[in-house]
Amino acid sequence: MIELYHIFVSASCFHSYVITYLIPRPIQNMIEIYLYGQLKNKVEEKIPDATRIMVHEFVDGESFQDCLHRLGLNLNDVGDCYINGKLARPDDVICDLDSLELNQLKRS
Repeated sequence: MIELYHIFVSASCFHSYVITYLIPRPIQNMIEIYLYGQLKNKVEEKIPDATRIMVHEFVDGESFQDCLHRLGLNLNDVGDCYINGKLARPDDVICDLDSLELNQLKRS
């Protein structure tokens, strides 16, 4: 979404000018998800149009574990995951505009 801002500039006592700026505003009510390894294939089973980097709907009060379930994943499917660059815990609450990095669990 782009918002218009009008700024009034006075050049002298007798004249004033209006300058209009178009300023992009971040999209609200979304989270950004990065899927690594084979996680994209697993997520596609639940969300057919999933991509490796995707914008997904934000749900207020949702925990990290709940978000995984909504994507068709569980804690056994993922390795280290991050929310805004910090190691994620299952009970961490996801906030609007958060960035989630989901890494595939390394199996030996």
